[in-house]
Amino acid sequence: MAELIPHPDLVGPVPPNKREEYKTASWLAQAVPPTYKVFHSVHWATQNCDKTFLGEIDFIVLSPQGRLLLIEQKNGGLQEGQQGLTKLYGNKPKSVELQMNRSLDNLLAAFEARSDEQLDIDMLVYCPDYVVQNKAAAGIPVNRIVDQRNSIVLPDLILDIFQERPPHKEACRDVNLISDFLGNRLRIRYDIGFLGQLAKSAYIEQGA
Repeated sequence: MAELIPHPDLVGPVPPNKREEYKTASWLAQAVPPTYKVFHSVHWATQNCDKTFLGEIDFIVLSPQGRLLLIEQKNGGLQEGQQGLTKLYGNKPKSVELQMNRSLDNLLAAFEARSDEQLDIDMLVYCPDYVVQNKAAAGIPVNRIVDQRNSIVLPDLILDIFQERPPHKEACRDVNLISDFLGNRLRIRYDIGFLGQLAKSAYIEQGA
């Protein structure tokens, strides 16, 4: 069993809208080898002029070689169109691809501010309730989309991705450093100011 971070005993009551994600987190932790780590609900925050942009990465799997897999879980229905794969928030469709790229960019920037090395990150979108009709037009590589048809093999696909290639030569391989960095990202969630902004409808929700 992989290490699940934060540990379930430290999470407290799970909000109804997060229950499916927490089920997935527990499943992944049980299904991948103990040499891996599964982080869930990793928050990021950036400041642009007078606005704070907040976001959350559903899961990050850390391999023993220091590679990372960012996983975005989308429950319920999705839409497919000119913007690729989108999720409705209110009446506004938001691109899954743009959301994932934004999270990736912010995580990379935060790590680069702490270390001279880079992170080796891949991405995957997980849609357990939806069948993507045209994966080629989703805006996300076909082999990085796990939908209702193959959701049962998600843990195997995660391991396959890590085995596709070795880590990039210039990437950080210090697993402890990366783990500590992700732990710091998690601790943001306990900051009152962060949670206060998160609760506002003005949370410029980039699709979390």
